[in-house]
Amino acid sequence: PQIITSFNLFQTPLAIVDKMLSLVDTKNKTILEPSAGLGRIISKVKGAESITAIEINLDCCKFLYENFHHIKIKQGDFLNMELPKFDLCLMNPPFKNGLDIKHILKAKELCKEVVFLCYAGPRQIKILNPLCEYFELLPTNSFKESGTNAGVYLGYIKN
Repeated sequence: PQIITSFNLFQTPLAIVDKMLSLVDTKNKTILEPSAGLGRIISKVKGAESITAIEINLDCCKFLYENFHHIKIKQGDFLNMELPKFDLCLMNPPFKNGLDIKHILKAKELCKEVVFLCYAGPRQIKILNPLCEYFELLPTNSFKESGTNAGVYLGYIKN
């Protein structure tokens, strides 16, 4: 779809979403998804008290508004928003220029638990791995169906 190619969006493959969700219990929790894209992650969340999705891209926000009527949707840059605290953050942040690190560190300040994907780079390993209860390099080509061969880590932080 044009939304994906024009915005450099790499949707989380559903098998990876399942693996992310296997790390936590979403029942009765307030959940944040700060780079919601087209809602691939939030589409699989069950039993949450509430879900807040943030997305910077207007076309993606329009898609979210049209397809997810049970969640709170905010348009804007997550890094520049004042937000309340949440129980859980589920995220596949942008990887470009180390934005994944910035997004994950902000999510850590806002949430009791953070399940994230990040680029498999030396800065990510050095900064994020020490914060994690769980940090796993996903298999090569895990995001091939989404249009990238970038190496990706799956991490879990519990505050």
